Amino acid sequence: MKFTTLLLSAIVLLAPSAVHADDTPALFDLSSSTDGLDGLVWNNVMFSGGNAYVGNVKYASSSEPLLLSGGSPSYGISFTSFHATPTGWRTLYVFANASAPLAFTTPHSASIPAGAQTVGFGSWDGKFQLDTGSGPAEMWVACKSPETEASGSWKINWDGNGTLAKTEGCSRVSLTVGKATECRYPQSA
Repeated sequence: MKFTTLLLSAIVLLAPSAVHADDTPALFDLSSSTDGLDGLVWNNVMFSGGNAYVGNVKYASSSEPLLLSGGSPSYGISFTSFHATPTGWRTLYVFANASAPLAFTTPHSASIPAGAQTVGFGSWDGKFQLDTGSGPAEMWVACKSPETEASGSWKINWDGNGTLAKTEGCSRVSLTVGKATECRYPQSA
């Protein structure tokens, strides 16, 4: 009986963790599922004004592709806007138990708001998720933006307390991780 217990303990200790991220690319972009986002044509996630969007925001002069770097759930995911200086990186964060937009620190700042989670993001089965401590979670919600903010666009939010998915104009979405290259999106001079 003791041999069986010892053997089972060894198997559990040597077995790979049930929760592990796929190989998240070092540089990647995100695209959104389109269910519930009526009229959405452009589903690549874009960055504009400090937030992440899908939709017509792509046509705004202030928007750009959201090219993320990091590649490991153990470290933070960062983004450098081409509207900022080359060292103007921003760190991605969410409040794991709150419902709020996907957020980024200010450029050049390592100041993370109290209670924000910056690590644990990664790709599980090709989907951008957050390991909240009890396994990967995919609690992304896209909410229709006011026409004055970004016409025909949806803001990407983390729905940590489950309230946004029940809000009119909001739909649960999956964010798919895609391997990006810096020259994938041509930029005009």
